[in-house]
Amino acid sequence: MDVSGLEDEYRSAQDKPPLIYVREPSPDRDPRLSDLLDRIRREAQTSYKSFGSPSELQALIEQDLALLLSERFEESRLGPIEGTKVPTPASSFIGREREVRALCELIERDDVRLVTLTDPGGIGKTRIALRAASDLETSSRTVSPS
Repeated sequence: MDVSGLEDEYRSAQDKPPLIYVREPSPDRDPRLSDLLDRIRREAQTSYKSFGSPSELQALIEQDLALLLSERFEESRLGPIEGTKVPTPASSFIGREREVRALCELIERDDVRLVTLTDPGGIGKTRIALRAASDLETSSRTVSPS
């Protein structure tokens, strides 16, 4: 076999969000698998999480599945904004401009690789993220090249 089972699955995921869970530490890891994991880390396009015990793995999977299901549900209710991939919310966006502005500023910083929005469910994290994405996309289309 030229590729590991994980690499085969990774390649076949295509447009589906790949979720990779890797047990750490793993001193006897196959070198091909280590190479794949290094490439995945460098590309920074895949959710890559380490776990140390079966209960840790279970918690990670439960959290990620809940997130994926909620995102799928949101996508089915929202349509795309014309000319963009950002979904259009079903209702108008009122308030939270300060939070959107702060999020946009974080995303645009060169020293920030990851931004995580945390709060209880239903508080509006998805709406803030969608608004920030839309604002950033709009501003990138209106900025003239230098």
